[in-house]
Amino acid sequence: MRVRELAFVDVETTGLDERRHAIWEVAIITYDGTERDPVENVWSAQLLLSATDVIDAQPDALRIGRYYTRSRPEGGCCPRRAAAVIIAKLTEGRQLVGINPAFDAKFLTAMLRTEGITYAWNPFVIDVAAMVGGKLGLARPWRSSDITAALGLDPANYNKHTALDDARLARDIYVECVIQ
Repeated sequence: MRVRELAFVDVETTGLDERRHAIWEVAIITYDGTERDPVENVWSAQLLLSATDVIDAQPDALRIGRYYTRSRPEGGCCPRRAAAVIIAKLTEGRQLVGINPAFDAKFLTAMLRTEGITYAWNPFVIDVAAMVGGKLGLARPWRSSDITAALGLDPANYNKHTALDDARLARDIYVECVIQ
């Protein structure tokens, strides 16, 4: 059986408002192939922030994502334009999957729009927390830690609030509950 073309996504941001805040870290894991023979492509980057992005940031957002301890110096960051082009290419025609992917999609849409790019992913996103939490009969709000425990996934395998590990967690929940 063929697996739909999926893009497991996560972003770390400087706040909660896509009109005022910026993405500073992004990860996309594309997923193609068949259930028995999946093909993955992993891309993640930290994005170059302006001084204004940091000044306008919500302190809690930077604290939760550990921005000051995890962000790389300017030379290690991807310029926004280059990242936008890569994101557009990796997500084109795909369905975004994540833990609260509507949040990720609104930030990615705003970033692409700023760079003059229109998104081309499927507008219907898959929220694995809602899908699996409901399927397993877990109480709301559906938290990734509760879902991870219910599925027997080891939370120690995921560094929470890092874009790549949060995208990996969404992928693993999806694979464990939907494909298995």
